[in-house]
Amino acid sequence: MRLPLPLTGLRTDSLFPRRRFRAHTDRFYSALGERYGLPAPSAAGLRTTFAEMVRTLRALPGHPLHEERATELVVLAHAGTDAEASWPGPVLSATLPEVRRAFAVTDLGPVSGFAALELAGVYATAMRCDRAVVVLMDQDRPITLPDDPTTWATQAVTLVLGGAGPSLGHLDVSVTRDDVTRDDTGGGVPSWSPPTTGAWSHLARRLPAPDDVALTIHDPISRCTGRCLVTPAGRP
Repeated sequence: MRLPLPLTGLRTDSLFPRRRFRAHTDRFYSALGERYGLPAPSAAGLRTTFAEMVRTLRALPGHPLHEERATELVVLAHAGTDAEASWPGPVLSATLPEVRRAFAVTDLGPVSGFAALELAGVYATAMRCDRAVVVLMDQDRPITLPDDPTTWATQAVTLVLGGAGPSLGHLDVSVTRDDVTRDDTGGGVPSWSPPTTGAWSHLARRLPAPDDVALTIHDPISRCTGRCLVTPAGRP
């Protein structure tokens, strides 16, 4: 679908506070994961949570989440499990009381960000929003199997739709369930990119662009493919 609001902002943040795992949650997750061969969470060292990342962005001067009164809709997205259960969606709602709607999207692997953008477009249309913010998040200490080949990193990519500022382009976004191979996806995204934010952080370096920019990512687990076409401002 063509999003009703143009892309007016795109930024990456990677400085977030880290601390040790809480003793009670470390014991809980250790006991829960033992039968599946999962290591104790504390073995990974210091960690952050998605809720703490949201609080950090909210308090960061100049970040779109800091400009609460100008935003009507906020959507979060992340691919991996939280290091500790932290409920980032409710935390976001509690810290942004002026926002009309805030929620999170997950469990679609690297396609989660595409789904968040598509839903943001649906809600922005229904709510007749003038400005929406989509925040994609990864962290480097998710609870995963020891042989998980994914390279994780703690970072957030924030996309601003509408509001003040020059347009970086118009987005056509879709999520479909189909079977494709890695060779079909392309997108110029290295295999080491963090699943939710990697593709979008690379996109930030390519915009604004004089020509269309296409981004396609496939998740073999959910068998979903996310596609985004960025059309330059001024083009139909």
